[in-house]
Amino acid sequence: MIFRSILAVFIICLSLQKTGAQIYYEGGDRTVTVLSYEDKDNAGRKSKYDHKNAFKIGILDVLYGHQSIYYERSLNKIFSVQGSFGISHRNFYEDVSAIIGGSGRYYEGDFSYANMDKLYEYRGVRKVGIGYSVGINPRVYTNGWGMEGFYVGPSIRYQVNSYKYIENDLNEKESQKKFSIGLVLGGQSNNRPVCVDYGVGIGYKALIQRRYLTGVYDNQGQSMADGMYDFKSKGVNFEVYLNIGGFFGFKREKG
Repeated sequence: MIFRSILAVFIICLSLQKTGAQIYYEGGDRTVTVLSYEDKDNAGRKSKYDHKNAFKIGILDVLYGHQSIYYERSLNKIFSVQGSFGISHRNFYEDVSAIIGGSGRYYEGDFSYANMDKLYEYRGVRKVGIGYSVGINPRVYTNGWGMEGFYVGPSIRYQVNSYKYIENDLNEKESQKKFSIGLVLGGQSNNRPVCVDYGVGIGYKALIQRRYLTGVYDNQGQSMADGMYDFKSKGVNFEVYLNIGGFFGFKREKG
């Protein structure tokens, strides 16, 4: 009896060294169940398949002046790449940022003051046109389950918003060009075939706006001609992401 007990302990210890196992005891008969970390990891997965592709649509994109579609492709169980393409419209995020930080001037022009009375009259003087947005976001998933769980990676986007200044027989084309680069921290849930992608991003932005302005003055307070002016801005870019879509292109795991 003692020899059998020693032998059982030896076998269990050998299994622990080989597989890094966890032990569970059931009842008074001392039944031993050995579950390796590998089996535990597979048992904890929400899917028995490797998902290779995902299409998603941005829910919060409208706040940042675009509506994009996202395609993510898994490279292996750790790395993936997501690309996006969308249609741009009025950029509420940058408008609010300009209003909050305006204090009498519109971005970093070569003059001290610009008449802002009609700067945000999108219903009358200014008309919102259609532009575009493109982006790329390589990702590293930390749990090794493919496109699922916590991820981190850089994000790059180039976005062009288009406007028109319409007043007194004028029809001037305006634009807003934004380049942003930053780091995204997020997570992606797998409710096969539905996926929910969420996260936050913070980084750097460079913004160039071309606007038609009236009542413009230089640094000496001298009146300047009405017309098109370029304004440049740079600073911190912060965004919140929420994308919903679905997986496709599943491949059954071997074994």
